[in-house]
Amino acid sequence: MQDFWERKVHKTEDELARWNAKYERDIEMSKRQLEELTAQRETLLAELGEVEREYTAEDDAKRKREEHERLRKAVEAKERKAAILIQCVYRGFQARQYVAELKNPGGKKKKGKKKKKKGK
Repeated sequence: MQDFWERKVHKTEDELARWNAKYERDIEMSKRQLEELTAQRETLLAELGEVEREYTAEDDAKRKREEHERLRKAVEAKERKAAILIQCVYRGFQARQYVAELKNPGGKKKKGKKKKKKGK
């Protein structure tokens, strides 16, 4: 009977050693995985930071281009309005001159109204 218990204890001790070894291997493997994942996370966070900086720079550049384009269009609209006004004024001037020539074909200018003198 003692032989049975010695074998049982020896077998249990061997099994315990195997389980302890497996536990140690699993813990080491988990630690390595954790370190790898932590390093990968740090790499990804650094990449994300770089991408965010690039995006921010591109977004700022895009906003500046859009603002510049908006201002350019506003200036063009003002210039177009001014050109139209100048053309209208000039054409009105030409039309008045043409009408004046039609009324006065000899080229003589009419005298304006005479001013009344104030007298006592």
